[in-house]
Amino acid sequence: MKKIAEDIRPKELFPVHTDKPEMFSKLIKKVKIVRPEVGKEIKIK
Repeated sequence: MKKIAEDIRPKELFPVHTDKPEMFSKLIKKVKIVRPEVGKEIKIK
């Protein structure tokens, strides 16, 4: 997962279906982690 994100270099990352979304910010630097909330719309730029 880390290698894929480093190759793609996304501006934002939406961790879904994970028990520990905070781990993404430790593994992948220079990316905004957007934590989805149930019932809230996410606008993608």
